[in-house]
Amino acid sequence: MKALKMRCQLLTDVILNQKAASEGPNQTLDFIPGSNFLGIVAQHYQELKADSLLLFHSGHVRFGDAHPSSGQFRGLKVPASMFYPKLETPADKCYIHHWISPVEKQRLRDTQLKQCRSGYYSFNQSVAKKIDTNVNFAIKSARDYETQSSANSQLFGYQSLQKGLTLYFTVEVDVNCERLSSIIQNYLTGIHRIGRSRSAQYGLVDIQPYEFDEVTSGPSKDNLISVYADSRLIFLDDSTGEATYRPTVTQLLKDPNVDGKIRWDLSQIRTFRYSPWNYARGCFDTERTGIESGSVFVIEAKANWTHDSQYIGNYNNEGFGRVIYNPDFLHADDNGVAQYLLQSSSPDGEHKATLHDYLSDNPQLKSSELLQYVQDRIQEENDSQEIYSMVNDWIEQHRNQFISTESFSSQWSTIRSKAMDCYTHQEMMDKIVNNNDSYLNHGVAKDKWSKRKRRDDLEKFIVDLGPKGDIFARRALINLSSEMAKICRKEKQS
Repeated sequence: MKALKMRCQLLTDVILNQKAASEGPNQTLDFIPGSNFLGIVAQHYQELKADSLLLFHSGHVRFGDAHPSSGQFRGLKVPASMFYPKLETPADKCYIHHWISPVEKQRLRDTQLKQCRSGYYSFNQSVAKKIDTNVNFAIKSARDYETQSSANSQLFGYQSLQKGLTLYFTVEVDVNCERLSSIIQNYLTGIHRIGRSRSAQYGLVDIQPYEFDEVTSGPSKDNLISVYADSRLIFLDDSTGEATYRPTVTQLLKDPNVDGKIRWDLSQIRTFRYSPWNYARGCFDTERTGIESGSVFVIEAKANWTHDSQYIGNYNNEGFGRVIYNPDFLHADDNGVAQYLLQSSSPDGEHKATLHDYLSDNPQLKSSELLQYVQDRIQEENDSQEIYSMVNDWIEQHRNQFISTESFSSQWSTIRSKAMDCYTHQEMMDKIVNNNDSYLNHGVAKDKWSKRKRRDDLEKFIVDLGPKGDIFARRALINLSSEMAKICRKEKQS
């Protein structure tokens, strides 16, 4: 078998819709399916004559999916068997689902784990670096050529992969048709258009030969075989011929001699349905129904098993069916903690230039109104984060003081209203806590706030806001009052 390794660079934005429907919201795929590269070569169908059947319909030539990549390694979809604690990130700690030990599961009972579902990573030497796949959104309309204006009721929203993205893919050519490999490479090399709206400004790509490395298969461990879906998988039921989400062990391994069973409780599977449009015939092809890339099957066998990466299932010529067996990034320690460290696209210590950096470094713009605006927005964002943290800490410590049979949400609503009328911290102190006629010191409010040290704790919160400035203090008290009103109202209803 010969592998033609290629690099695809987006010269413009590219639209690759997840659904065939043209109405309603639609999102773009974050990779390029192999059927697009098959289509580029298929434009020369008539020129190939007798070789067309061998190249396109025999399954001996497989046009792989192009994944977002960087450096020397082809990117892979994050495995669905990777989980991380909620409110944290995969970079903090990541677990491999089927390797979590019973002891660790017991310890994690109070920790909610969240599944990794999106993103591509470059796996290399125990480090997985995330690859940015930015998207754009634009609204377009059809044109009425009689009035030379936008056509009525023909407005479209397009989400697209952003230009500049680099993707790697491989075309596998079996031995019996290796003589066609140079023809395939020549047809693919160069500038082409793919995806939707190719007649507009979308879909321009540059494809060139490029050598890169790929993650390889490894041996199984403890008689558990991990099957990672490098691309989307499609299986047909042997008895009915219909698409199925439940493949057999033989279909997954292409080895009838393996004695084992699929451990569905340890597997992590996601599915898809899609009807591809055939441009040459002007109609939809058979609906593709199958397993999403990144899914992981776990097979329990009677003995350890090793096999190279291969294509399984159906529609292999379009890139469906590529799997990797027991890849390194699915290895874990005795507690199930992944051996690979997942990093964001900007690791700690790596600083990306911002608009603020550019304006600050340019002498002509140091005193500009734009720089001042950016600085104000940065300060506002920093203040917001500090306010949220202060308010959450206060609520966590004192919320039980305000949960009772009496209604207290209206009290907090009044505090919020008074805070909105104040423009300085001192004015806030005078209207709410300082004077005898302040809100907390007279009338019905005094009786309610004097219980359970409510007044003292709120007064301390407001006093501590003084050094933060008038605007900060006003925003903090408004935020606290709003959140506490919601909590009291919810507790009263329950």
